[in-house]
Amino acid sequence: MSNPLPEQKLIGEWMLATACIVSGIWIAMNVEWVLGTTTGSYYGALLIAFILNLVAGLIYSAITAEVARDL
Repeated sequence: MSNPLPEQKLIGEWMLATACIVSGIWIAMNVEWVLGTTTGSYYGALLIAFILNLVAGLIYSAITAEVARDL
């Protein structure tokens, strides 16, 4: 089986980064401090959202570097 075309690889990376951004924003927007919420769970959810956004940024940076290298 042959390797996928570079364009198909880039599309997959874009989709993965976009899924990370959407997931991170969704978590950050829906986390609330309500009755029964512990400090650890609240800040843990915010940390997960932050990490997802960081990962997406790293993926976008890798895509940019890969496209610039191919030019």
